[in-house]
Amino acid sequence: MKFYGIHFSLLRTGCEKLPLEDICSLSDTAGIQALLGELANLWMRREYLVAWKQDLLLSEMLYTLFLTRHQQSLATDARISRVLDYIHQNPSRAHSIQSLCQVARMKKTAFIEGFRSQTGQTPIQYCLRLRLEISKAELLNTSQPICQIALDCGFQDEFYFSRLFRKHFGCPPSQFRRSH
Repeated sequence: MKFYGIHFSLLRTGCEKLPLEDICSLSDTAGIQALLGELANLWMRREYLVAWKQDLLLSEMLYTLFLTRHQQSLATDARISRVLDYIHQNPSRAHSIQSLCQVARMKKTAFIEGFRSQTGQTPIQYCLRLRLEISKAELLNTSQPICQIALDCGFQDEFYFSRLFRKHFGCPPSQFRRSH
């Protein structure tokens, strides 16, 4: 939840445009800027039914903010879905945050925040978990040596792979294969 405060003292200083871009990071603030201007003018004139008009304008502004945020959220979800498809098509590849940001066409902070909100994990955690799940399926369905499975799943070191596998599944890969 976020709280936005409106302070009209800027109007007294001769500021024509309210610094909305500094307050929130929306891509298009023109409509909200116009509503804020109307709200400020109402406040300055103190006309008949001013409180009712202000409530109406504030409601319209909040609705516009909600719609803008919702549209941005949908766009972010589509970009994150594109990254998830890319990760699943190339699971054994060592994905960097920078390369995934390029696939999403997003800045690093926004990408990580959007990815985490959609998956519940960081991109690196997600990639690692996916590679471990694929290696688990390979252990169950093939007779390949563990070192080959580790390499096929993008792990350069068999011992690192074994340590991560044990941490994630509770037993080393060799024991997992024997018991299943």
